[in-house]
Amino acid sequence: MAVGDILADAGTGVPSWVAKATAMASNYYVLTNVSGVPGWVHAGSVAGRTVLTVSGAHLPCWQASYSGGNGLNAPRGIAVVGTQVWVADYGAASISRFNLDGTAYGAALSGNGLYGPWGIVVVGTEVWVANNNSTISRFNLDGTVYSGGNIATHFNGLNGPRCVAVVGSQVWVTNGDIPGTISRFNTDGTAYGGGNLSGNGMSNITGIAVVGSTVWVVNYTYNTISRFNLDGTVYSGGNIAAGFNWMATPDGLSVVGSHVWVTNFSASTISQFNPDGSSAGTVWSGNGLNGPVGVADVGTEVWVANVAASTISRFNTSGGIAASPILPT
Repeated sequence: MAVGDILADAGTGVPSWVAKATAMASNYYVLTNVSGVPGWVHAGSVAGRTVLTVSGAHLPCWQASYSGGNGLNAPRGIAVVGTQVWVADYGAASISRFNLDGTAYGAALSGNGLYGPWGIVVVGTEVWVANNNSTISRFNLDGTVYSGGNIATHFNGLNGPRCVAVVGSQVWVTNGDIPGTISRFNTDGTAYGGGNLSGNGMSNITGIAVVGSTVWVVNYTYNTISRFNLDGTVYSGGNIAAGFNWMATPDGLSVVGSHVWVTNFSASTISQFNPDGSSAGTVWSGNGLNGPVGVADVGTEVWVANVAASTISRFNTSGGIAASPILPT
């Protein structure tokens, strides 16, 4: 028995735990669950069904089967997790996983409290996913459910959480409420004793990233970026003004080389900044950008999640087209 094995029967009437890749490609019958009714289904017909698999604790659990597609559905957050790229699928309450070359990596992750997942980040040996129902789901790096549990509804001020960032020994979570707030956690999921953050021009905040010795926070409806010091105090250099550098309903941001990339949802463009907040050049467009939200540095490429098209645009770090967009399958 190994993590990810599924319960299957090769026609002998004696079910056993079998590697998913083997069972799906061979003449097995797999135990599936549709609307709460378990039944044996030929392996070639399990796409879109839930199968009985083995978790990291070697406990049986139901998990969505792998249909061979990537599962993209209104993608938002993106994070590199080891040798994979995880993408939060807001429209499907799941996590699509890719190899670094853009091919699908096995089954999308579902369950574990995922609900309108948005931001996603690696926190030590865990992956945290912010859910629109004011919770945070936690996974192990291999995709299994974290044994320490999830972070409960509205705990520590969670209110429509959007994006997540590791800031020193803390985890900061942006809340999409108005006025905007940031919930601060210790890496074990407990509330940070220094309290949460508010004010400093925040409202309906989305993206967040550490930029040198500052933390940048995107204010979606104000078209601005609030800036903090790493200790949570207000940055003395001020915020980035409304609409500066072609910002138009900015959503996600990420450090890419020596620049900061900010996605503009309504304009379907990307603004690039220097770390001091000045403009780093002309805004980028094209390459399949369509309601861009999440952005992440993926090796020699930069991936951008297009929520309106359910695609991933891929750029090189200089802004050119690195590869064709990843389409939903």
